[in-house]
Amino acid sequence: PDVALIGPPGGPGRTLAYGPRHPGASALPGETGNAIIAGHRATHIAFLRDLAPGERIGVETIGGQGHLYEAVSVDVVDSRRGSLVLDTQLSMLSLVTCYPFDELEAGGPLRYVVTARMLY
Repeated sequence: PDVALIGPPGGPGRTLAYGPRHPGASALPGETGNAIIAGHRATHIAFLRDLAPGERIGVETIGGQGHLYEAVSVDVVDSRRGSLVLDTQLSMLSLVTCYPFDELEAGGPLRYVVTARMLY
């Protein structure tokens, strides 16, 4: 199954105001499958703007377990036409935010997606 990229990534904008969000349909970090984390482009997840393939991303679960991922791709996706794959054979991570980063109005259709594979 896939998860649609319609509307604000991960849910209503007011929910994301408190921090990044993990949609319940996706895998948890460290599990087999695609763990999706969405956040506001100007706050908690703004670092994506400077992240390039090959760079590493550390994620800590609510239980304190750490995982290290390596970015494999950076894409701009039209939320009206694109979706993210949930079922993968590997432990993957997709970080999603609105795009472009400097846009003043919220609610545009473009999403910036960094995809990473788990190293450990």
